[in-house]
Amino acid sequence: MQPVIAERITDPLYEEVKAQPIRMADVLVFGPLMIYSGLGRATPNWLRVGMVIIGAGTILYNLANYFEIERRAIAAGLADSNLSGMASGPMHKFDPRIHRPLVM
Repeated sequence: MQPVIAERITDPLYEEVKAQPIRMADVLVFGPLMIYSGLGRATPNWLRVGMVIIGAGTILYNLANYFEIERRAIAAGLADSNLSGMASGPMHKFDPRIHRPLVM
């Protein structure tokens, strides 16, 4: 009998779902931190305005992408619709298209 080794097939949607916790860090930590630093009085006005705009853009861009990827993952059956998987990492289920045994 030959050993079975798990083979991971690269699926663009799987890779996007896998990056969701990083996307939420951008929304919950880095974007607000940029806005907060842009509200400081010790920096020049052009830098303050730039930090607030970039921080708001980071939040909006990553939040929109987060919901779009979740919508596609739910439609593909790779995620649950309750959005409760954030604490436990990417919300993907076992998918034979992504994980399949390879017999050597």
